[in-house]
Amino acid sequence: MAIEYIFPNDNYGTEIPVWMNFYAAPFSTFSEKRTRNEVLSNPVATISVPFPNRMSTANTQQYMTGQYSDLEGLFDKEEYDLKQSELQNSFTQGLGIISYDHAETLLTPGARRTHLFDMNLVAKTQDQSFTINNIALAFQTYMYPTAFTESLLNMGHPPLWHFFASGDFREATIKRAYWDGNPLVSVLQSVDINRSPISSLPFMTPDFTPLAINIKLRFIELEPAMQLGNGSLGLFSRSERFTQL
Repeated sequence: MAIEYIFPNDNYGTEIPVWMNFYAAPFSTFSEKRTRNEVLSNPVATISVPFPNRMSTANTQQYMTGQYSDLEGLFDKEEYDLKQSELQNSFTQGLGIISYDHAETLLTPGARRTHLFDMNLVAKTQDQSFTINNIALAFQTYMYPTAFTESLLNMGHPPLWHFFASGDFREATIKRAYWDGNPLVSVLQSVDINRSPISSLPFMTPDFTPLAINIKLRFIELEPAMQLGNGSLGLFSRSERFTQL
């Protein structure tokens, strides 16, 4: 059963119009285990917080300079060899004629989106302060691999993640894509935690726990995104494509 971390986890939760939910599930190399539905169905931990003050998605596609060199397809072999010979002779004779420029820009496979979150969790009660501390520790913990007790030579890969926006506490009453951009299954690349984001005030409880924590997260999608190709505005991953075959 998944461990749940919810902030705020009391009556203050009714004041939150839009939530951000993070689901962590075991890593797998099998395509059917790398889909968004699979992560949502078999999480080891879930974290729900008010929609952060920043969520940004970087869409970057890499290209390289390629060369279209299929000139032989334009001529038969004898004519092609003749033109190559003419070109070489004209250059050596000082005419300055060189081969036609067939360079073009070609897609470099492997581009994946990154998602950045910046959230300020401010507790109103001491119990809430315990919750936000646990959320910070949960993100930090699940970013790292798992030690195997039966072996000192191997580690378990950090979990896969899927995150999505929701309204009315995880009920799909908002247009999710308007808030989260339909992210794909990702891995958690970095977690930055600031336990004193408000330095001018003694933000601590009687038990000396911080009342405010700033958390910055960086996720990178596990696999390159592809468009569906049917005119819709959705994206899906390689694993999701394979499982639809």
